[in-house]
Order: sequence, then C-alpha cells, then structure tokens
Amino acid sequence: MIPQRSRFVWLVGCFIAGILLIDIMPFRLPTAIYLVLVLGVILLICDVLIFNQSGFYYYSKLVLLFFLLGLSVSGLHLNLNNTPILNSVYTGTVTAQIGLIEKYDHNRIRLTVTPTISDTDANLQALRKLRIWSYDRHDFNTGDIVRIYGRFFPLSPPSFAGQPDYSRHMWLDGIGATGIAYELRVVKPVSNEGRFYSQILLRLEDYRHSLSDRMRKQLGGFDPAISGISSALLVGMKKIIPRETHFNSLALPIC
Repeated sequence: MIPQRSRFVWLVGCFIAGILLIDIMPFRLPTAIYLVLVLGVILLICDVLIFNQSGFYYYSKLVLLFFLLGLSVSGLHLNLNNTPILNSVYTGTVTAQIGLIEKYDHNRIRLTVTPTISDTDANLQALRKLRIWSYDRHDFNTGDIVRIYGRFFPLSPPSFAGQPDYSRHMWLDGIGATGIAYELRVVKPVSNEGRFYSQILLRLEDYRHSLSDRMRKQLGGFDPAISGISSALLVGMKKIIPRETHFNSLALPIC
C-alpha cells in the first residue's frame, strides 16, 4: 500500500511517466489509440468513484489511471497539434496582440504575440503566435496591439545531439516562428482594466527575476548547475542554467 503522505507524489510520478513515454517513442501512434485510452481513463474514474475500494487493487487502479491519463493527454496533444511553421527566413511587418512579456538583462524583452490579419504580411498571417526579441523597452502591456517590422525565422532543431529541443516546445505551444524586431510601436493600447492586469504580470515577472538572483547568491558556494537547476524548478528561470549542463544532461521535452 502506498503511504498516505507520499501517495500524491507517486500518482504525479505515474502521470509524468506516461508523458515521458510519448516523448521517447521512436514513432507516433494513431489518434484512435489515444481515444481508446481516454475511454479507459473514463471507465477507471467511474470504477474508482462508484465502488468503495481499498488495498492493493485500489492503488493499482490509481497508478494505472494516472499513467494512462498522462499517456493519452500527451499523445493527443502531439497528434492533434497543427501549428503552422514559417517556411523560410522572412523580413516583413506583422500587426499583433501581445500575449506575454518577459524581461531580460541588457535591456532585452521577449514578446509572445498573436498576429492579426490587418496590416500583416501574407507570409505571417497563417501563424498562430510568434516569439519576438526586442531592445525597445517601451512601456508595453499585455493586450496591446503592436506593429512590428523585423526579421522572422522558422523554428530550428537542436544544433547538437542531446541538446534540448526548444523548438518542439514552442511548436507544441502554438509558436510558429521567432524574430527580431527592428521597429516596434503600439497601434492600440489595451483598456485600463487590461493594463492593470498586465502590470500585475510584469510585477510577478520582476519578482521571479529577483528571487532567482537571491537564490543564486545563497547557493553561490555550490556548483553553478545546482543554483541554475534550483532556480528553474522553483521559479521557472531556466536562463541561468550553465550551457555545459544542457549539453551534458539528457533532456526529454515534455508535451
């Protein structure tokens, strides 16, 4: 029997194992198989909720339930994802709405934007989202409509074997191209309510950066990889993980 205090950890581990299995598969299973797995998940949920159970068989069903849940959700996400990708390097203009703002060192910001049809070049209109780097520290807000003139690039695979496949992460998140903004201006500011929400998100982003810096100082006597990985796990700041750590680790992207 799984101890009460560690039951949640075991079940989450089973869910993650199902996700990782999809990532290491050398082939892609048909969508119909994952739909059958979803049916199995539903039947297991009904069985667990309806019948008053305990003991080995009960926990075995929970383990199987969470494993199949991770397997089916990850597989369907991969099979049903049809994010369009930019075919070649392109210089042009896109009018888009800002969905995410991330601040970096050296006056850099990274914007995740959703293109609109209006005033957007035809080569970029089909894309769902773009990730744009800019050195313009304008007071942007989430929800602003901006006009961007820049250079846009298709998603590229890892340069070396064993390096994390960030392009796959972006593709699964709906991002079809990256780019550098040469010129960026606000066309239509967001409403006051949206601006207030955006400022909250920016404050949280600043707090993540400051917390990551404090963690790095507190762990200064340890291997840099320890502070980098700790920061990535606790506050989601992956940029301070040493580059050699990426190369030396086996990175499995999670859907």
